[in-house]
Amino acid sequence: MRNTDRGEIRRVKGNNRYRILIYNDEFYVIDIGNSIWRNIFPFLFWLLRNPGYKIDRDVALQLTTHQKIDLSNSLKYGAIGSGIATTFSGFLLPLTDLATIKSSLYLNIIITLLLTGILIWTFLFLMNKQKQRLKRNIDFSHLPTLQIRTSRPKFRLIMRTAFVYLFSLAFSVVCLLAFITESNLYILFVGLLLFLMLLLANGAALDHGKYKINIKSISKLK
Repeated sequence: MRNTDRGEIRRVKGNNRYRILIYNDEFYVIDIGNSIWRNIFPFLFWLLRNPGYKIDRDVALQLTTHQKIDLSNSLKYGAIGSGIATTFSGFLLPLTDLATIKSSLYLNIIITLLLTGILIWTFLFLMNKQKQRLKRNIDFSHLPTLQIRTSRPKFRLIMRTAFVYLFSLAFSVVCLLAFITESNLYILFVGLLLFLMLLLANGAALDHGKYKINIKSISKLK
């Protein structure tokens, strides 16, 4: 079979951090969760390189699934993370009663930034747990590191990613700004949930399908 510049991406079962790449009859695992910026700006998945490793065919087939992105786990973890952050805010919010209206606004800003930081930490914690889970099947320490770029996705995927991203981002920002001015915990919960869902769901930018592939080796097996 002749070589091609197109490869097929497949999901890893039960693990949103990794993808399996089938390229010219060879198999690779790609780490798409090593950078928080790619999850904040999902379009970077198609522009920048992600670290990857060449693996055996049997390992790849064991890890892959043909199903599309399932956001149920993302929503579940999003609800848990947002619930923790919102509960924590319940202890901080009464402090606004001790301040003036102007100080209360500033304190709400601090609370919003603090809880957003907690959500980002929760996301990074979940990504690390998924990395440890995959290590049970693959020992990365004995594999050469590659840099893999996956570009030119289908137009339908671009539109879907843009819609989910802009919808979640816009409503999350609106809700968080509304909390800053209104001190409403329900609005805060919705804003935090949408923000964490945005982080968890943006990996769908590399969904199952065909992409243009470019692989660059950055380290050799010792």
